[in-house]
Amino acid sequence: MTENKIFIKKNLAISEQISDILEQKGWSQKVFAQKMGKEPSEISKLMLGASVMGIIYSTARGIILEKTHNSYLNGVILPVIDPGILLNNNLSKEINN
Repeated sequence: MTENKIFIKKNLAISEQISDILEQKGWSQKVFAQKMGKEPSEISKLMLGASVMGIIYSTARGIILEKTHNSYLNGVILPVIDPGILLNNNLSKEINN
């Protein structure tokens, strides 16, 4: 399995795990948001956003690797970034503004 596919699966798995835990506890995203001291829209963005950002990042990374395959850039190591961290940083900036 390629690194990109693994990355996407992990991000989707995180969202699924959160959903499963909420269901087990009988909590809605709204209740979870209240317990976390967040707005429901923030929780929704986080759950959906982490998955979508993971897919976007992995797709872009795969395109770059494919396009540079037969060039002098072949073999350059692209950093792996956790899109959840990027999303959290972005949400924190929005909250603080």
